[in-house]
Amino acid sequence: MAEFSFIEITYDPFVSEKENVYKTLQQIGFVHRSQHAMDFVGFWALRKCIIMLREENTNTSPSVTGLGFIGDVNDITNLDAQLDPSSDFFKVENPNGLDTYIIQENQIGKSLEMCYNNIDSLTPSQRHLQQISGIKIIHNSPEMIAHYQTIGFTVESDTEKYTTLISPSKRFSILCAKHKSEKITIVCDTEDVFQATAYFVANNFDLPEFQLIENENFGTKLNWKIHTYNCKTWGNENSYTIENMLEFTNADLIFRQRKNYLKIKEHTVDSYYESI
Repeated sequence: MAEFSFIEITYDPFVSEKENVYKTLQQIGFVHRSQHAMDFVGFWALRKCIIMLREENTNTSPSVTGLGFIGDVNDITNLDAQLDPSSDFFKVENPNGLDTYIIQENQIGKSLEMCYNNIDSLTPSQRHLQQISGIKIIHNSPEMIAHYQTIGFTVESDTEKYTTLISPSKRFSILCAKHKSEKITIVCDTEDVFQATAYFVANNFDLPEFQLIENENFGTKLNWKIHTYNCKTWGNENSYTIENMLEFTNADLIFRQRKNYLKIKEHTVDSYYESI
């Protein structure tokens, strides 16, 4: 059974300059923690949000190209994964969706330290994002669903628009779009969506403006914050998700604060593309 670990983002330095890609990650709050000895891939972290940044001649803008999981020999065998020397992880190139990486638990620690050079292990993480809790991808096929089931994911729902898969720990969801969808959407949890909104505005990100409907279900204090920071909401003050979004060219980032509202619902994700 494999558990989610990181998202791979690939960029072409001849299309998007390395300095600009690094600057954007730093503006979001990521810290460059390590770089592989071959210098093709490196890890960036913001608390439990982890990105493996790959440099490759793709002739495209930066895009999400893979998902990384912590697994075991059985996962590697079942997927027929092959060792990728540029990262030192086992990898399956997935023509039906995103590539899959498997990190074995015994690789974590000294084994990886032999392959990766330390860049910055001292700078403390910012606190405005907590962890990556899901992703909407623009692929859907029986082969791809079976691919994720092989490493322990189960089908949580299958509707007209999405097949939703959930990890063995129930902490990470994959929404596989059946309809035409131009963008991948990453979902991150935050302990304070209002502080996260303020952080991104202070770092020169333009957040979308939502037309909010008056909702008294959140109480006076929380309702005031929702309108002041222009956040989207579902639920009530006892069970809710309060959200905002960063828009990018190839993938958007939804960040959400939740209480007793565990699942990522397809209609909440779709709402960003219907109302902006």
